[in-house]
Amino acid sequence: MKKLLLILLCLPLLGFGQNDKLIFSSGDTIYGKVIEVGVNDITYQHKGETTNYISKKRDIAKVIYSSGRVENFEGLKVIEKRKKVLFKTQQINNNLGEYQKSNHSIMLGPSTNIDNFYYTYDAWDRTAIGFDLNYSYSIAIQSFWRYSTYFTFNYLREEMTIDRSYLTFGDIIDPQDGFVYGDPIMSSNYSYTNYYYNFFIGQKFGHIHNKYFSTYIGSSIRLRTTNGKDDISHFLELEERFSFINNHFIFLNIRTKIFQQSSLINSNTTSFQVAEPTIGYGIKF
Repeated sequence: MKKLLLILLCLPLLGFGQNDKLIFSSGDTIYGKVIEVGVNDITYQHKGETTNYISKKRDIAKVIYSSGRVENFEGLKVIEKRKKVLFKTQQINNNLGEYQKSNHSIMLGPSTNIDNFYYTYDAWDRTAIGFDLNYSYSIAIQSFWRYSTYFTFNYLREEMTIDRSYLTFGDIIDPQDGFVYGDPIMSSNYSYTNYYYNFFIGQKFGHIHNKYFSTYIGSSIRLRTTNGKDDISHFLELEERFSFINNHFIFLNIRTKIFQQSSLINSNTTSFQVAEPTIGYGIKF
């Protein structure tokens, strides 16, 4: 009795396995029997029926015959193309989902000063190096656009040396304003060192070009107090980012400032000079 029940249960499966399987480019699947494969058409019957149906080859992706043989047709290209489109759409949606997220960032890197706003005379030899520690919060405006507010702490060590050969009798030079009070007839060059603790508050607009590169443009205000003198300056900033390994990225930030070359009223003689380029490492969280 048990053997009879087992045979009866297996009969539908055996019958099902003896049918041909037609897979259409629309995604539909039909089990039945292929009667004829013509030049442009395929004639087939549904399982358990005797009525003949005809479909174009371009509408059928493949036929898996009951013998196990697989035959591909023109409709397979349609399915493969649809898969590629779906894959790209999924990638775009994933990227948009990533780009639309607001995030916090912490960045750290060495900075230097390769130009000079205050000491423009050939008599001065100036070097400055330090580091930036930056915290920023980026708000997603649209899929690929960002608005970022940030706060930066900058430490800078500056060394100044004046060539005594440029001095003439009666020159007065002050280390803070570019001149040093003292005897102009010196036996050696005059050198001194300043240490600056700068605080930048700013905002930037950024564009996410792709998964790896993005550009931010904005402005900042620098607050600094040195030897009892308050200094408030305005800078323009350009930042390039290269992202890798999830939320890690390398950045290059360049601060520039409009420097007026003439002290005359209504003078338009101005130029951009590099203030403190910084290259470093950042992480988003």
